Amino acid sequence: MHSNDHISDGTTVHRSVTKSLGIECVERSDTHAVFAVTMREDHQNRGGVMHGGITATLIDSACGTAAVAGLKGGATASLTINYLAPVRLGDTITCTASVNKRTRTLAFVDASTVNQDGDIIATATAVFRIIH
Repeated sequence: MHSNDHISDGTTVHRSVTKSLGIECVERSDTHAVFAVTMREDHQNRGGVMHGGITATLIDSACGTAAVAGLKGGATASLTINYLAPVRLGDTITCTASVNKRTRTLAFVDASTVNQDGDIIATATAVFRIIH
């Protein structure tokens, strides 16, 4: 999260990219964040399933929020995603991100993304540079 992000009600992160994609912050703490999105028609790739970039943005948003919660801000240094199953129109996917370790300059985060049935859609690891 950047210094110009703001939490108006404690649950919604208001950023133009996440907001335009329908991505919402469901829960957050100092080392944990949960974000969700429901697949819309404009999220489809040519194969009719959710474009991987939408899933990546969901994961990056959840991981970044967990990584820099309570800090000035941060930036993604590394994001590795394993896509395990497709997301179909109308599916809601939820990404849960948790910080494994935070040093003065880096935060290491793991994430898992599931659909409304609990099926694993993607897993990820991320490293964030902490801005002081």
